[in-house]
Amino acid sequence: LGFNAFKEEAENLNRSRFWYLTPLVCPFVGSGPVCPVSFDTAARANKTVERDTTSYSLFGLMGIDLSDNVKLTLEGRYIYDEIKIYSNTSDSIQDALFDDFIYPGTPGFRDKTSATNLVPRVSLDWFVSDNAMIYTSAAKGIKPPTYNTTDLIDPAVAAVDKEKLWTYEVGAKTSWDNNRVILNGALFYNDYKDQQVLVQFPALDADGEVDPDGQPRSGTANAGNV
Repeated sequence: LGFNAFKEEAENLNRSRFWYLTPLVCPFVGSGPVCPVSFDTAARANKTVERDTTSYSLFGLMGIDLSDNVKLTLEGRYIYDEIKIYSNTSDSIQDALFDDFIYPGTPGFRDKTSATNLVPRVSLDWFVSDNAMIYTSAAKGIKPPTYNTTDLIDPAVAAVDKEKLWTYEVGAKTSWDNNRVILNGALFYNDYKDQQVLVQFPALDADGEVDPDGQPRSGTANAGNV
């Protein structure tokens, strides 16, 4: 038996300049726009993202000798994951003036997600001889839910569900010529559900259609929801 705990509190301050995203947009100075905007005159966009992660797990393993040459191994891990996220609004005035700014006046948000999982693994080993062993195993794996925290500030888009996996394996391990030659082989099969993948979210116009001139954003999404 064993116990594992993990806690992390992280804060990220993004001070990218307005110029990096839309260099041709002219910020207002006084009564009118000033063009062209330069790096020195570009407004800063201070964006703070806070992310608190807590994870606990209790795990154990038990081996059972079914016979002199067959062994069954049972493993299990009980996992609790919790993520709290906070994102403020850019403090730049320009975000409220230009729709193509990456933080278009959208207020910040707070959100939390958690998941509890029981992750089992079972394996069977058959020692055919002193120099050969055949084995098979089945196991469940998860990747906890998470958030996109770089550019996405809408919880409906930022939140990413957990990834689930069942993996199956069968193989053999052999040695030959007094252990001078080692020959092993295995076959794997992985069955994913809601796999977390890196994608690019296209920019949308006011009608919800893809805007080819907009600023796309990269992030993580579940494969079934891309």
